[in-house]
Amino acid sequence: MITFIVPAREGSQRLPNKNIKKLNGKPLIFYTIEALLNHDLISNIIFTSDSKEYCNLVEKKFGNKVIIEVRPKETASNNTKVVDEIERLLRFRSEHFKTEWFGLALPTAPLRNHQTVAKVLEVFSQPIILFFLVMHMIFLFNLLLGKMIKTMNIKIGHQYLMNLL
Repeated sequence: MITFIVPAREGSQRLPNKNIKKLNGKPLIFYTIEALLNHDLISNIIFTSDSKEYCNLVEKKFGNKVIIEVRPKETASNNTKVVDEIERLLRFRSEHFKTEWFGLALPTAPLRNHQTVAKVLEVFSQPIILFFLVMHMIFLFNLLLGKMIKTMNIKIGHQYLMNLL
């Protein structure tokens, strides 16, 4: 099973409120959440935002199908990375991560639809892909996000990502 995180920070500087801008009559964040709903492998969808307006929109539309987490200012500034919010969730809201894996779906990809997610999940469930993803995840955290992972403890059935710098 997989828990997906959908982070939507309010403070976009180039395009204010980009995550709720309407595209074809629907807020941008709705496309990502709708693409993640109703998959057998996805057990939780966590929407995290520093905007009460964004949280209210998601709650009104999706109700209890999505876990709403209000993101503190410390992980929502222009200088923080999404990995800072993921770390906060893993450390302080661990009850949401009773799954083997977690994924990240940025809300700025409205062309990713339910079918696309289904195809990715099908590929993801193949054993060789799981090994590749673990190695790739370590590589991404180290190189792209500029963070070193001090401790990574992955168990069959549960995963933990702890002690990020």
